[in-house]
Amino acid sequence: MKAIFIAIQLASSGCGYHLGRGPSAETVLSVGAIHVNSADHEVEGALARSLGQALSRHATRGEGNAVDLRLVHFAVIPVGPAGRQYKIEIEIALQAEDGQSALATGHQVFLGSGDGLRQRRAKEKAVRELSGHLVELALMDLLRPDSKE
Repeated sequence: MKAIFIAIQLASSGCGYHLGRGPSAETVLSVGAIHVNSADHEVEGALARSLGQALSRHATRGEGNAVDLRLVHFAVIPVGPAGRQYKIEIEIALQAEDGQSALATGHQVFLGSGDGLRQRRAKEKAVRELSGHLVELALMDLLRPDSKE
């Protein structure tokens, strides 16, 4: 059953992204403002954590170029019969102080449950995973050498 759930998640996840070379070791970035206008409190925390972790992996953290994050779109949509499946849609924008910007959009499906606590945890997990993925994609796009032209 767990394998089916994972297969459904993988098959139904989708994101827009660009591949590019990683940043130089001299790239100094810091977490800037986080702009999230959503009633779902876990979204802001997941995005902020994801941005901090991605900056730690791909750049030297410090008092350099601040990267702001803005939540452009967030929705939870029932897609299965009787509340058995939901789709989370997220679109984010990253903008650095030097004017560079990047967008990332994606969705992830999670299974609903008759148990409210179990369903909330499944939703929170899906939000964390999708947030991490989208922040990573947008940051790599932002740091691409050819995006600075």
